[in-house]
Amino acid sequence: MANRHRQSWLFAKRLSSEIRRISSGRRNARQSPPAIPTRLTTKDIISMATSMAALILSVTSLYLNSLRQIDDLSVVFGAPLALSINDAVTSYKSDESGTYTSGNTMELWSDIDLVYVNKGNRNIVVLDAKIIILQPGGEKYLNTNSNDYCEYGYPGQTSLNIIHPATIVKAGEVVPLRVKVNDKDLLDSGSTSSVSLDEKGIVQVAIVPFSKNKGRFLARTCMLFRIASAGSDNGYTEKFVPLIGTYFERDNLRQWRYAISDKDLLRNRKPYILLENSESTLLNLF
Repeated sequence: MANRHRQSWLFAKRLSSEIRRISSGRRNARQSPPAIPTRLTTKDIISMATSMAALILSVTSLYLNSLRQIDDLSVVFGAPLALSINDAVTSYKSDESGTYTSGNTMELWSDIDLVYVNKGNRNIVVLDAKIIILQPGGEKYLNTNSNDYCEYGYPGQTSLNIIHPATIVKAGEVVPLRVKVNDKDLLDSGSTSSVSLDEKGIVQVAIVPFSKNKGRFLARTCMLFRIASAGSDNGYTEKFVPLIGTYFERDNLRQWRYAISDKDLLRNRKPYILLENSESTLLNLF
């Protein structure tokens, strides 16, 4: 009887041990399944590369359009803003460049066609603009490049207000605008030149005494633009743009001839940059 109980106890013990062994094996099998070797196919590689390129493109687009603010405004002139002689032509020589005329005043058309181009991603406002006419008022200015004097001033300088409404140039837009010299508000910057407007709408600018007595000089047109933008210091900036130079000279008959700078005419066909800067909004987060 005792042996029978002992055999039953040993059988139960072996059965319990076997059950624990089987359970432990199943648990280990669930926890660490056998590794199945895999290999990327060409289709998988192309799919991953496409996804990565799309991610990079999305991040770049987000940065350029939202996180990076760009101001990029330029102006294109419909016709050269050049000076000439207003009086009737008296003679012309085909073997020499230039036109021979009489008179002591220069002329400038009062109507001006402008096209503003905003290639940035922020709106910009052009508040107003005016024309600056430069001619030498002294010996030291006779042979200098007058481009620099558009901004720093010139003894023989005349300023003309133009009727220019405040113009909003939205991001990515092109805005054409026709402006004209304000005949009711012609400005004289303190020089000895006088300005008037004839019945044809042509501005008459007197040649200053120094240039007249010298018999030869370079006169240049410039424009000053006043611009409002969120990217400018204090939200406002001024931009001087040198435009067209005209060479004037008297011949032996005391008649003026003039020739417009070919280099300036070629330059006038391209846009003039008025405002160009960029800033990242990421820098403001840190």
